[in-house]
Amino acid sequence: MVLWRGEQKQVSAGGSAIALVGLPWLLGASLSNGEVALAFPSALAIVILTGLYMTPSALAVGGPLLMALFLIWQMQAAVAGWLLLLSLPGLRLLWHNLETKSYRQTVTPWLLAMLCLVAWVL
Repeated sequence: MVLWRGEQKQVSAGGSAIALVGLPWLLGASLSNGEVALAFPSALAIVILTGLYMTPSALAVGGPLLMALFLIWQMQAAVAGWLLLLSLPGLRLLWHNLETKSYRQTVTPWLLAMLCLVAWVL
């Protein structure tokens, strides 16, 4: 991430989502014996979930909602409900107007739980 942003201390949520979650997910999905056609849409959904959820604004609601729609499209409605439940503690923090760094540190465990849930299902 330092190579992309130079000396800037703050890395955008979208850039870190692509580098830390999306590309490894795409690589892992393409190496497995599973369905390769699902690799790119699932990686895109994961990047959107991570990028939006790590943004301390009203856009953070869109990440879990879009991922839930993706899971429903994959016939995993119960998992979509669990994902939305896992997103509630982080979304509740939006009312407290935390700075970006502390918001990201606080929602990271909830995001990891959502990512593990999605990885378990897909």
